[in-house]
Amino acid sequence: MAVNNNIWEKAFTRFGIRTSASILLVPEQQSELGKSLAKFSLWQGYQDLILCHDSTIEAFDLANNLRPILSDSGASVVTLHELCASEAAFFTRKHNVLVVYITGSHEAPTACGVKLFANGSQIVGTDLNPLHRFLTGISVNPEFEPSDYFSVVQRFVKKLPRLTKRRVAVSNSSSAGGRALCRVLSDLGHSILELGRPLPSKSSDSWEEKYASTWSISQVTELTEALQQGKADIGFVVDEDGDRIVLAMPQYGLIPCDEMGAALVKTLKQSKIKLDRVVCDFRTSPSTQNFIRRQGTQLLISEIGRDAVVNCMMGASCDFGFEISGHFFFRISGTIAVDSILAAGILASTSNLINYIPSIRASSPLCSRAGEYRIEVQDVQPEKLALDAVIQVLDRKKLN
Repeated sequence: MAVNNNIWEKAFTRFGIRTSASILLVPEQQSELGKSLAKFSLWQGYQDLILCHDSTIEAFDLANNLRPILSDSGASVVTLHELCASEAAFFTRKHNVLVVYITGSHEAPTACGVKLFANGSQIVGTDLNPLHRFLTGISVNPEFEPSDYFSVVQRFVKKLPRLTKRRVAVSNSSSAGGRALCRVLSDLGHSILELGRPLPSKSSDSWEEKYASTWSISQVTELTEALQQGKADIGFVVDEDGDRIVLAMPQYGLIPCDEMGAALVKTLKQSKIKLDRVVCDFRTSPSTQNFIRRQGTQLLISEIGRDAVVNCMMGASCDFGFEISGHFFFRISGTIAVDSILAAGILASTSNLINYIPSIRASSPLCSRAGEYRIEVQDVQPEKLALDAVIQVLDRKKLN
């Protein structure tokens, strides 16, 4: 089954390609994809191409199959194994290359994704926009520039006030994202409890929708049991490439990602980081929205999706953003990056974290607290959610 090159080339103008692994693993599809990637690389002016993948079998297979196709198409290719997305982005800050990042974590376990990075950024549109550029005030003098992604995260977090060290459980610790998260937490002085990765079973009952993301039930169960047994103070569930993260605490279980975002706002507001505006998607609960506004921060509501959040942040000069599926966005020194591993490092190190969640949930009347707004995404269409949000706004105006 041949694929028109134009389809792939147009796909690269967004956040990369996401489709069924069964499609991308078809030889004819891989041939067309590899040729388009080589053509895209030359069009962007890159002679060297780095092929990276996360820790999923699908991503490993696709990366191995693409390499000879890219080489035969005239690209100079080097393969790097089991990197998280943030590491891949940071790598392109140090080297003038195009990185093709293969991830099998989207809508796991049956999908594959292809992301492109250059100049420290994920490629969005026809420009190299600073989506994944790491943005923590790095010195322009190379002599003082940190040598890797992890030292940059460590330096950023240690600037924050009132830090603490905890016992942290990390589920899926053997994945590329889990490995990177464990490294960050260890560098910050936390004690790490490494938990397993999801079961290989692809049966429908081994995966569930949770806060607009797909998570392995075995991951969530193992993590919550470890917390309940007192083996760790807090925990994180992380996906394969590390761009989606959910916090868990013994008292509350899994913490919705919008409440994680509100806790980050509270922490960052107490530091010297400028945080005048924040963006969240419209699925964020009223209690979370109210809590953020009470911190003296202007809150803007975006549509669903990373591209929508980033576009809103760029257009309104916002400093921080998040969406309920577990992606966290930061703006420092004029640039924007998705870095959920950085977000996890901040949350784990925040001494008052345990007090933030009840404060967030108490920021609205009982009828509109977070629990009542956790709608399973497969049961409700996004259009209905958007309409409901508009109706709520109109109802509030009538009351006023």
